[in-house]
Amino acid sequence: MKQSPHNDSLTISHLKRWSIYFTGVVVVFSVVLLAVALLAPPRSIMNPVTAMTFLFAGLSLLILTPRRRSTPKTSMGVILASFVLLIGLERLISVFSTGLWRVDYLLYSDRYLQDIKTHYGHLRTTSPSTAITFILSGTALLLLPVGRRSAAIGMQLLAFTIGLIGFFTLICFLYHVEELYRPGITIPMAAPSTFCFILLSLGLLFVAPGKGIMRQFTSPYSGSVMSRRFIPFALVVPVALGWAALFSPWRDSVSIQFSAAILTTGIVIFSAVFIWYNAMLLNRRYLANLRVRDALQASEQRFRLLVNSIRDCAIVMLDPAGRVISWNEGAQAITDYGPAEVIGQKNSMFYSRRDIDAGIPEFNLRKAAENGQYRREGWRPRKDGTLYWSEVTFTAIRNDKGQLHGFAVIVQDIPNASRRRKRSRTRPASWKTPATPFSPPTPTTGSSASTRLQRRFMATRPLR
Repeated sequence: MKQSPHNDSLTISHLKRWSIYFTGVVVVFSVVLLAVALLAPPRSIMNPVTAMTFLFAGLSLLILTPRRRSTPKTSMGVILASFVLLIGLERLISVFSTGLWRVDYLLYSDRYLQDIKTHYGHLRTTSPSTAITFILSGTALLLLPVGRRSAAIGMQLLAFTIGLIGFFTLICFLYHVEELYRPGITIPMAAPSTFCFILLSLGLLFVAPGKGIMRQFTSPYSGSVMSRRFIPFALVVPVALGWAALFSPWRDSVSIQFSAAILTTGIVIFSAVFIWYNAMLLNRRYLANLRVRDALQASEQRFRLLVNSIRDCAIVMLDPAGRVISWNEGAQAITDYGPAEVIGQKNSMFYSRRDIDAGIPEFNLRKAAENGQYRREGWRPRKDGTLYWSEVTFTAIRNDKGQLHGFAVIVQDIPNASRRRKRSRTRPASWKTPATPFSPPTPTTGSSASTRLQRRFMATRPLR
């Protein structure tokens, strides 16, 4: 069966907190841009409908954040996400249907549009690439409240796509790509929109980091630790080296082939240094794990020696299903069974056929699981079929979360003399025989009533 990686709770809590921070920045930034676009259009740097859509997306993500949502809030978040999706769809359709009403003109009146075209000659609109990214964002937000694993994977894949689109556009801005400023090209996206999409993608990825694809990055294993360290280098170093090759002071004095060679060498050097650094960290982590494992094995060996040194009682460990998982020498001395004969077997093999038919083995474990501990006395069969009187204590073993991990069973073989002494100590005081013998009165001959009374008294008298 395929094992799912465990999650690093500290890493997950930090990422969830950063998801809220990133989304909050998107909300605040979009509110500011929307206010500027409505109150001071000449100074606006974003279309008001685009800013409003970012506001809807940010609020939807905040509302749909796990452990913070309720049914009314979830409905509101789904409605806002649907608006984001529909706005993107309408704007994309209007690209191919020129006569169709455009949603990015929603907050502009006809007179207002004419004044802007007359006096400023430039109108902030929603680009097709922005519309496509809004469609992806709305779809990802609609998948967020779905509790299935496939929905989490789909949402994170869409978030990765949104982040890649924003990252690509950001690189184009840093490298002064001319295609961004040519009309009719679908690549152009305003710099504020690029910034918001990158933050929105990070918020979507970090909102549920313990699920889906992100689970491979948030586990405490060495591969996840290395990947978390590699991501910043993978994003920053190539971009920085590419920018240095394009805009460095020596770019005009050397050929493009020489610049490409410098870029390639720089990437190799940074990659080698990074690999060496991570190899050193992994080796340290491996050595620390070895020390912990050796200490754990030494502790287990000491515990095993302690348990095996106890020979007058059996100490047995059972799994939650009642199968034997540990067997000490005391158990072998009492029952004559060796470890190879009992490990992995059901504990019902230590009961008589009559107890098995009555369900006593399952009853004992059920009572121990319910009460924490259960004690019982009775006859138990040995390997050769002989019986011995035992006192058995069942103790349920649970972890910090209350999950049942198994049972600890302690069996004591009580001899006959010890059993009689124990019974005499626990016998009620009303059962004790009087110190002075008591002789009932001799009945009168011929008195049938007295004879019947004497017989009844003798029948109810305690045995000495």
